[in-house]
Amino acid sequence: MSSSYCYQYALGLLARAEQSSFTLRRKLKLKGHLEADIEEALGLLAEKNYLNDERYVQAKIKSLLLYRGRGIHYIQAKLNQEGFKVSNEQIKAIASENQISQTDTLIAAREKLLNRRGWQLKTLDQKSKTKLIQGLQRQGFNLREILQWCQASIN
Repeated sequence: MSSSYCYQYALGLLARAEQSSFTLRRKLKLKGHLEADIEEALGLLAEKNYLNDERYVQAKIKSLLLYRGRGIHYIQAKLNQEGFKVSNEQIKAIASENQISQTDTLIAAREKLLNRRGWQLKTLDQKSKTKLIQGLQRQGFNLREILQWCQASIN
């Protein structure tokens, strides 16, 4: 396979969705492209600003906050898997820029979990409350925030 084909294939992937250089490199390797061709293609894509890791990170954070209802810790772990180190402050700044409240995200995630199981927050027994809290923690929310909003909703 040639470097031109590698570039065209990568461009096609980017046309479908924003990609990180990490993800794109992995997909190109799986397709059987040579390392030199991959590097050349990624260099050209970055030079033309088709491939931009900073833009990818911002889009990923926004997507996970807004559409997936995930917490800060989940987002950090997800991006860390792709080789990006993102601070709480960076995530909060992007949330603020897009007018996404962590509290609103937590409440939406809580309501989604309650609805999925057919529960009412005010009538939950201790075992169900524990399952709800654990579910929210798995989605990346801070235990203190979870307890604070669950308590406020019960009162």
